[in-house]
Amino acid sequence: MGEDGHVFAQHNGERIAELSPWQDKASRTQDLWLLDLEAAKKLYVAGGVRYKLGDRYVWIEVATFGDPASTYLGIVAAEVAEDVWLPMVPLVILTLGVATLSVRRSLSALVRAAAQAETISPLDKSSRLDVSQMPREAASLVTAINGLLDRVGELVKSQRLFIARAAHELRTPPPSSCWSWVASMTRAYAASSEDVRSMSESVDHLLALARLESAETIEVTDLDMGLVASEVVDRFQDWAAQTQHRLVLRVCEPRPVLPAMPAQSGEALRNLVENAVRHTPPGTEVQITVGPAGSILVEDNGPGLVGEASSELVQPFKKGRGVE
Repeated sequence: MGEDGHVFAQHNGERIAELSPWQDKASRTQDLWLLDLEAAKKLYVAGGVRYKLGDRYVWIEVATFGDPASTYLGIVAAEVAEDVWLPMVPLVILTLGVATLSVRRSLSALVRAAAQAETISPLDKSSRLDVSQMPREAASLVTAINGLLDRVGELVKSQRLFIARAAHELRTPPPSSCWSWVASMTRAYAASSEDVRSMSESVDHLLALARLESAETIEVTDLDMGLVASEVVDRFQDWAAQTQHRLVLRVCEPRPVLPAMPAQSGEALRNLVENAVRHTPPGTEVQITVGPAGSILVEDNGPGLVGEASSELVQPFKKGRGVE
């Protein structure tokens, strides 16, 4: 609308005319008017503004009744894309690139560890996963895996040792031969009984080893070591007499009472006494002394060891080269 009230262009002008304060003529003192048509609805407004166009003024009035064409949403979306997303595109690309390089660098250590793991043997403690160039988080995981490999290695060694002990026990010939049973019917019952006893003892050995190696907790109780030694000596007296050995027990007073594992303590002493009888010549005296401090000493007057270092005898299945 011009200064003289002439309308240059309009659309639904009659509706704006009902709302406009410039119905009759344009105001020269009022530059702007606004009217909220419905407070509860958006974009239901009307308004006008005086605008200088060249050397003269024009008055522009507009009324909106909602946004049926979604024009407002399109404008907002365009402004968001222009003012927010476009500036963020380089930052997003840079962030993704840095993150990708960082993740690849972090995982490369794990890839090397995976390749290294294929050549590692749990039994070789010198070959373990290298954690020197790994991130702290990955190093913690790999350290735990190294610990697991150590435990697996110990378990494998334990199982191998158990199998070797089983083979050792089963290879040890019994005091009487099964061939004598075939050769002489008169000795059949005695030989078979002795073979069964020897095999029973071997099985007892294996069961004791299995209990020791598989036990998750250790049961300890107060033991009278003199009583333990007495039970072992009573058990072997008849067998020792058959091989012309003599077992002598000496218990020092006061009788020692120590916290120990009952079955394992008796098994250890039984092995010592049995070896002393097996590997000494007939007529040998084996003396078992239970000291006041709880020590148990097994001695014999056999020929002893020949050129053998005593440190080697603590190795599994190691035998001296004395009299068998």
